[in-house]
Amino acid sequence: EKPVIDFAYASVVSIKRIKKGEKFSRANIWVKRPGTGPIFAEEYESVIGKTASKNIDIDSHIKYEDIF
Repeated sequence: EKPVIDFAYASVVSIKRIKKGEKFSRANIWVKRPGTGPIFAEEYESVIGKTASKNIDIDSHIKYEDIF
């Protein structure tokens, strides 16, 4: 149960710097606890393949306005 709980209470964050126009991928985003960001772990797969609307620093919560 612990891995499920950890994933369920996490938010989507950048794990690398992401440039405006770059696609979100498993190489540049992941989910981390605590789940205080606006995009929860359950939405992670839906963010993959979308485009960044601005430059995003490493270890930043991904926000809906960051997705183009």
